[in-house]
Amino acid sequence: MNEALKRRVVPSHFLRLDGSSELGVPSLQLRLSFDFNAIALIEERTGLFVIGGGDRSVWNHLNSARVLSVMLWATCLAHNPDLESDAGLEAIRSYMSPGNVQQISEALDEAFLISLPAARQAEIRATRKNKQVPKEIAADPGLA
Repeated sequence: MNEALKRRVVPSHFLRLDGSSELGVPSLQLRLSFDFNAIALIEERTGLFVIGGGDRSVWNHLNSARVLSVMLWATCLAHNPDLESDAGLEAIRSYMSPGNVQQISEALDEAFLISLPAARQAEIRATRKNKQVPKEIAADPGLA
């Protein structure tokens, strides 16, 4: 491969979504990464911002099926390029349900957090541990 075309893969977070044993559908194992390709795709597909954005931040819209599913799909593409299509997005959505929304939201949050510099990660983790979340971070984790 041409050296100029090699992609850097940012840290990733593992997520396993259960399939359906009754239907013979295996679980889906994903590695979620917030690289700028994922961030740009999320912003293109949702019209919302990942970094900053205030009221227009994706982090304020995780209750939207469209936003949550696009975020999950876009963040898994670095490790699953075979899903890079509308059919791939539909496949991801088929593993999503109201029962795993919290699991997915938490995995996306962790994947974003580990994409940040180590010092910023430690600061955010300490703040969350002490439950003294600054107002701007609580309202918009993309500012982290």
